[in-house]
Amino acid sequence: MRRFIIFLLLITLSAGYSYAQGPANNAQKQRFEQFRAEKKAYLTQEIGLTPAEQKLFFPLYDEYQYKKFKLGRETRMKVRDIGRSQSKVSEAEYKAVADAMVELPVKEALLDKEYYERFSKFLSPEKLFLYRKAELTFSKKILNDRQKAANRKR
Repeated sequence: MRRFIIFLLLITLSAGYSYAQGPANNAQKQRFEQFRAEKKAYLTQEIGLTPAEQKLFFPLYDEYQYKKFKLGRETRMKVRDIGRSQSKVSEAEYKAVADAMVELPVKEALLDKEYYERFSKFLSPEKLFLYRKAELTFSKKILNDRQKAANRKR
């Protein structure tokens, strides 16, 4: 009986946690994970990664993507804060945000170069080229796939 009560308590608490996260948040996480899986499959195919290369590539790639996302998020938050400000924004604040917006592509380029060099330790020049090409074409592929799916629903 005691185990049953503990089990019910755990179920109740986890259901409450899931509810607090919200159904939209769970659906959003699912879509994000699906997107990541699609992208990994696409990159693997387009680059022609071997299983050994995948084991080296994807942990590093995930780290790179996280750092790139974090850079963008920091800048987006600064822009959002200025846009939502209820008080008068000073010239210094505008300058700081404008500077951050200009610096973002520079920081991203430095990050790109750093990880390009790290990837080059185990990927051939051809596979590095195919990786960069696949990164550029993936977004187009996803948009085309989504449009085709939407057209089929009509």
